[in-house]
Amino acid sequence: SRFLEPIAARVVAIIFSLFMLLCLSVVLNLFLRWLFLPKGPLHYQQALYFDYTQPSPVAISYFTLPPALDSPPVLKAAEANLTTAASLPRLMTARQQYAVSVHLLMPETPLNEAVGMFQVGVELISSKGEVFAKHSQPCMLRYPGSWTKRVLTAATRVSRIPLRGMEEVQDIGLTVFDARVESRRQPLGGVRVTLQPRAGRRTPPQLH
Repeated sequence: SRFLEPIAARVVAIIFSLFMLLCLSVVLNLFLRWLFLPKGPLHYQQALYFDYTQPSPVAISYFTLPPALDSPPVLKAAEANLTTAASLPRLMTARQQYAVSVHLLMPETPLNEAVGMFQVGVELISSKGEVFAKHSQPCMLRYPGSWTKRVLTAATRVSRIPLRGMEEVQDIGLTVFDARVESRRQPLGGVRVTLQPRAGRRTPPQLH
């Protein structure tokens, strides 16, 4: 027993040392994650409500305002409230990478087919209400390429009449800003989206 006591003490010391190293590595790992990894959301989605009283409908989506303003806002009052977003917590931490995409739900109506090509403008707004990035690109409904595809599309619509009617809606996704980095001086506070008819037309597209 006297011979086994030093061996048992060494085994206990080794196990204790390994346990302390494990605890130290866990604490160090958590500290490095807290220090370097971004703390913002992985995915953030918000509805757009366009103001069709303007020739070019505009929708503003805020990321740093209270949830009470998630309902369809009056644009003028909402823009005035955007100046108070600087005192609220930012959506993401500085140096966090993010992308901004816009999804438009467009019904396949004769009016939207007549509109054809239109322009989608997106502006990134900081917490102070300053526009620090702009993007604009054309957009339109997707049309079936050949008469066979059109016949198949019409047959599919007829089969869906008992379920939800004849109306078909296309989800048009636009990735307008990709691989941007959150700025420390200009944190992302909101997005302004504008729909502009093409030259020679006054009718904007109709959205859901």
